[in-house]
Amino acid sequence: RIQAEKDIILRGGMLGGNKSSLYTKGNLFAQFVEYTLVEVEGNIEADVFMNCEVTCGGYITMNGKRAKIVSGHVYAAYGIDANDIGNIAEANTSVAVGVGSKEDVKLAELRKRIEANEEVIGKIERGLRQFEAAEKEKGVSYQNDPRRMQLLRERIKYMAAVNEDKEKADKVEKLIKCAKHATIKVERNVYPGVMVRIGDLITNVKLQQSNLEFRQRVDHIVMSELDETVV
Repeated sequence: RIQAEKDIILRGGMLGGNKSSLYTKGNLFAQFVEYTLVEVEGNIEADVFMNCEVTCGGYITMNGKRAKIVSGHVYAAYGIDANDIGNIAEANTSVAVGVGSKEDVKLAELRKRIEANEEVIGKIERGLRQFEAAEKEKGVSYQNDPRRMQLLRERIKYMAAVNEDKEKADKVEKLIKCAKHATIKVERNVYPGVMVRIGDLITNVKLQQSNLEFRQRVDHIVMSELDETVV
């Protein structure tokens, strides 16, 4: 297992044997990765992915002499660019980009939870102000009153929860925005046996095709020649 807080750079590659993994909060650069679980929060640049489970929070660029994805499942939030996807033997290969409705649901849930917790914080603040008013009225200190101390602890707890959820919501919102126009570009060939998913939409490749781009258009996936303008 290789894990990093920043970039991982493999001068060669990784033969995982279905028992290895790569994880990084940064980017991944490699020549080949085979039979490996890959989780990358940033972008990926590689020559070959073969029989890998790949989750990428950014963009995947397959570059090099082969620049291909064969078998396994490869997901990139912002898009995938490769020379070949699948192979002439019609190996089952899944490629996916963008985000689906579950991300919208997740964002809505986070916002709802933030709103509810902020209401609780408001009630706690009102309770603390009542202690301040009582101090002024009676001339007695409530600084160490167990009830006031409990309110302070509760405020810290709920404020931490709100801040954590706001960070998560910001990340999901950025993901939805940046992944909105994600596409899959194939410079050479995409073969039968390849399943393409964009957001919640899925299409299966039945004929070998070349030089094309998969894009989402409302409620379906369209295939167009690279650099062709699709309205």
